[in-house]
Amino acid sequence: QAALARIAALEEELQQYKEELQMEKDEREDFSSRWNQQHREMQHQIKGLKEDLKQKEREIEDLRGAAKGLEEAGAAKDQALAVSKTEMDRLSHELEQGRQKERELMMANSELENSRIVLTATVTELVQRLEEVVIERETTAEQKRAAESKAKTLERYARQQLALAQA
Repeated sequence: QAALARIAALEEELQQYKEELQMEKDEREDFSSRWNQQHREMQHQIKGLKEDLKQKEREIEDLRGAAKGLEEAGAAKDQALAVSKTEMDRLSHELEQGRQKERELMMANSELENSRIVLTATVTELVQRLEEVVIERETTAEQKRAAESKAKTLERYARQQLALAQA
């Protein structure tokens, strides 16, 4: 009986070990299942992160391209500004030259106007003197004709007197 009790105790102990083993096996399987599930989820997350990383790398490349395009546009803008400044400086210089030329032309125009006034006065004075000379010459010519006529009359009178005196 003691042996049966011992066997029963051993069987009971064996049963407990089996239950413990089963529980440990179930825990391991549960742990393994959870670990596999977490591993799959992590692999899925890693795959998603890799895709996100690739997307971010593409975005970075796009941004680098955009930055390069902006740098080129900035360089083109700077060049255009330099050309515009050069052109503006040239036009400003031409404008100043034009203003200087305008001042010179205005001075020349003023001088021409003064010369015109002086010339008009001179021409007017010359015309008046010419009229005076013409009038004087006409007067002198009339006086000369009158003197010639008087001389002829006197000569006729003198011949008549001479003829009378001789007769």
